[in-house]
Amino acid sequence: EKEATEKTMESEKEATEKTVESEKDATEKTMENEKEATEKTMENEKEATEKTVESEKEATEKTMENEKEATEKTMESEKVATEKTIESEKEATEKTMESDKEATEKTMESEKEATEKTMESDKEATEKTMESEKVATEKTIESEKEAT
Repeated sequence: EKEATEKTMESEKEATEKTVESEKDATEKTMENEKEATEKTMENEKEATEKTVESEKEATEKTMENEKEATEKTMESEKVATEKTIESEKEATEKTMESDKEATEKTMESEKEATEKTMESDKEATEKTMESEKVATEKTIESEKEAT
């Protein structure tokens, strides 16, 4: 009976040891699996974050490029508009100057003609006056000769 009890106790001890060993192995395997799963999850999250960051970086670069192109187009349009305005103002100034020149030339021509007419009239009046004075002088001389 003693031997049987010892054998039973030995068997129970071995069974307990095996159970403890199995539970220990199972716990280690579970912990290893959880560790691997956590590492895999962290790796996936890291990759997802990197992809998100890269996508946001690309989107930001694209937005900046689009804004740069839009700004360049706006500046080019403003440049063209400014150049057209300057050209229009230049043409308008040239036309005004040409009109002013023509008007000045016409005014000067009219003044020249008026001056020439006045001078001609003055010349004729002077000649008539001189002719009248000559005739009067001759008549006076003639009268004085007759009186003498």
